[in-house]
Amino acid sequence: MGNIAWAAELDYLINNLDDRGVIRFFNNVAYALLKIVGVIAVLVVLYAGFLYMTSGGDEKALEEAKHFISYAIMGLVLAALAFSVTALMNSLLT
Repeated sequence: MGNIAWAAELDYLINNLDDRGVIRFFNNVAYALLKIVGVIAVLVVLYAGFLYMTSGGDEKALEEAKHFISYAIMGLVLAALAFSVTALMNSLLT
């Protein structure tokens, strides 16, 4: 089912090139990537929470869970910054 959704999203991105063309395409790609990164970040945080809950006091497992959470948050922040730069460039170019 995921492949169908991805194909539909890609078809949407390609077929919705209007008179602004490339700028709109890159905005759509950035928005799609932000959604994908958001889903991955949530899954990583859930996995880290599972590791944290099942660590049983093991310091190594606790540190691994904390690293997963911090990396997921950093990835989400970087993705949001990339989207913000794309939106800023869009507003400057249009």
